[in-house]
Amino acid sequence: MIIPLVSVPKLGEFSLAALDAFGLPNCLNLYVTGAGTVTSAPPHTDKQDVFVLQTCGDWPRSSNPK
Repeated sequence: MIIPLVSVPKLGEFSLAALDAFGLPNCLNLYVTGAGTVTSAPPHTDKQDVFVLQTCGDWPRSSNPK
């Protein structure tokens, strides 16, 4: 389920702190995987640089996405 235009003040503060730290515009996307779900998305690559902050769970073992 995608919930567009949701404002979470603490995440907004995080995004602004990243702007201050790096001096670059950024976007913040939040993905939540439900309990018992193996993955929220199949392995993939992104066209832009990404910074991943995982707060719990296991990181996928594959380092070579298709």
